[in-house]
Amino acid sequence: MTTVNANVTAGKTFVPDANGKYQVTVDGLHQGFVPTVTVNMLGQIVNEDISDAAAIEQIKMAEMAVDGLQQKRIARATYDFSVHGGASGTINLGLASGAASAVQLPDNAVIVRSWWDVTTQLTSGGAAQISFGAESAVDIQTAAVLGTHGTAGFHEGIQDVAAANFSKTTQARNLTMTITVADLTAGVLTLFVEYVVSL
Repeated sequence: MTTVNANVTAGKTFVPDANGKYQVTVDGLHQGFVPTVTVNMLGQIVNEDISDAAAIEQIKMAEMAVDGLQQKRIARATYDFSVHGGASGTINLGLASGAASAVQLPDNAVIVRSWWDVTTQLTSGGAAQISFGAESAVDIQTAAVLGTHGTAGFHEGIQDVAAANFSKTTQARNLTMTITVADLTAGVLTLFVEYVVSL
C-alpha cells in the first residue's frame, strides 16, 4: 500500500471509517461545502507498488498464451549514448543502463515486425557496426555500418510481417543492441518490436 500526501480545501477533514480507511468530509463549521481534494502523486509511488504492476503484466502474459481473441503487442526499447555509453559489446536496451532495466520479451514471443527510429544520428571514431537481437544478437537486424543503420530516421528490421521472416523466443529475452568493430561516440534510437505469444 502507498501513502500519499493530499491537500484538502479549508474546512474539510479526513475521517476514518470502521475499516480504518479515510474519507474526506466537511467539518462542523462548513456543512454547506463540497470537499475538494488535490493529490500530488509526483514522487509518491514507492517500490512496493511495482509488484502490483508486475502482477498485472503477468496476468496479461498468461492471457496471451491461451486461445481466444488476442492483440499484438509492441515492445519499445531505447538506446541513448549518454546513458548506455558506446563501448563495443552487447547492450541491454532500456531507459537505464544494465540488465535490470532491460526491456524483455516473454517466452514464445513471435516477432512479426521490427523497426527503429534514430533521433540522434549514431557516430563513431571508426567504422562501427550495430545489430539488434532478442533470441540472438542478430535476429532482429544483422550487423551493418552506421551509414546503413545509424542515420536519422526510420529503419526496417528483419521482421517485415512476412511469415518467412518471423522469429521466436525460446525463453524470456532482453532486447539488445550489439556494437562491433569500433566504439560509438554519440547517438539515440528507439527500437520497436511487434509480437504475439505462441506455444
